[in-house]
Amino acid sequence: MAEQTHIKTGSTVKAMNPYLIPPILAFAGNAFLGVYLFVKNPNSKVTYTFSVLVLLLVGWAFSETMMRSQSDVETALLWGRILYVNTFFLPSAFLALSYVYTGGKKRTWIVASYALGFGFVPLLFSEHFIKTMEEIEYWGYDIQVGSLFTSYVVAYLAIIGAGAFILLQHYRQSSPSERRRLQFMLTGFLISVCLIGVTNLLARVRDLSLPKMGSMFTLVATVSFAYGMIKYQLLIVPTREKARAAMDARCGSLCSLCSAYVEGLCPSCELEETALRESCPIYTCSLDRGVLCTDCNLLFECDIYREYCDQCPFTTDQYRLKIKNSYLLEDENPQVAFEMFRDYVIRGSFGLLISRDYPKKLIEEYQLPDVSILWLSQIEREKISIDPDNLPRLTHTISEFVQKAPISFVLLVGLEYLIVHNGFDRVLKHLHMINDQVMTHKARFLGVVDPRTLDPRELSLLEREMHPVKKDNLFKSPG
Repeated sequence: MAEQTHIKTGSTVKAMNPYLIPPILAFAGNAFLGVYLFVKNPNSKVTYTFSVLVLLLVGWAFSETMMRSQSDVETALLWGRILYVNTFFLPSAFLALSYVYTGGKKRTWIVASYALGFGFVPLLFSEHFIKTMEEIEYWGYDIQVGSLFTSYVVAYLAIIGAGAFILLQHYRQSSPSERRRLQFMLTGFLISVCLIGVTNLLARVRDLSLPKMGSMFTLVATVSFAYGMIKYQLLIVPTREKARAAMDARCGSLCSLCSAYVEGLCPSCELEETALRESCPIYTCSLDRGVLCTDCNLLFECDIYREYCDQCPFTTDQYRLKIKNSYLLEDENPQVAFEMFRDYVIRGSFGLLISRDYPKKLIEEYQLPDVSILWLSQIEREKISIDPDNLPRLTHTISEFVQKAPISFVLLVGLEYLIVHNGFDRVLKHLHMINDQVMTHKARFLGVVDPRTLDPRELSLLEREMHPVKKDNLFKSPG
């Protein structure tokens, strides 16, 4: 084994210099995003695979910082080898993330790619991979590569290309909303790969005088993936409260918050008869995939969930509002409407709350789970606000929500407020359009109106469009 040599090309490197800032930023940024993602969504396989990727990125950034800040060549060489141990497995971690994100089950190629990474590790002790360590003025120690580095570059790009191919295949088969998320993720990833490819791979192969800041450029991909999976949303994306205890169901029903469960009227599938629980296709699918439905990135495209989400073998529907129906609650006090809304959201429906009152205040007042919200207000600076005069946008938003969610409950409080702004006939026309969407999807729509604000003719027309419900005739016993 040949001994690596040390080429002195500049003055002694200072303990701290501005060129150490990029890898330090990459270390801190990737570590923060990894911890944030794990805390935000701890039970997902996507989170586990993403965490492995982040650990390797953090290891790359930390070892690069240590390598450049050393005062002797031997220690710098040690950190240079550790740096490449991390980069050997980065493509495999990306391939695994792409595979898990898209719901793949065969892992042969992932295992093979990790095996290839292990195969490169012994080469770190050969001058054919790390030829020399070079000390550059202000920059610190850097690696001069040997002839085998080109083989590593080819393998690196091939595995990265396989992961990108899996994502692109998933993109072609995805819904429009999932495509928009993937577009965002893929853009950040491609920018990162191109920058790393030029500065850290091509520059070394071609001996170009470019700053080797690949670890800094990894932040572009990390931020785009984290944002795309956790935060990237359209105008309204149905949201769901996470399971809080063992008694909560794998499908997302929050049994621990349900009054029917507390009162002994409705059992929790996680604590009841195994045979009956396993008769539910949603439960067995969640169990087989090893992920709760609330954490599954394929939830909105899942045919099993969409078909069986309203067929729970345990549930007890105390209000008996049927899916594909619109209802009208005639009451000056909307408290009962919020109780009904909360009940169905807890049982697994994706909730959309539309109100003249500030929705976040209502969520606290009625202790509502996590729901999508719209505030009927002319204050445009609020992200959740929608102008009450803009009925087409309101109708489109409701329709889009109902179409996306596997099962949904839309609560509109304050119909009389919309009537004041738009006139009764115009509001009724848009209610016709909303009802058409509700009738063709697994959705329930509940509108609340104060009957004192309408004349008998208007109230009669609303009752013809929506099934009327009143506090004194609600059926509130086990269904």
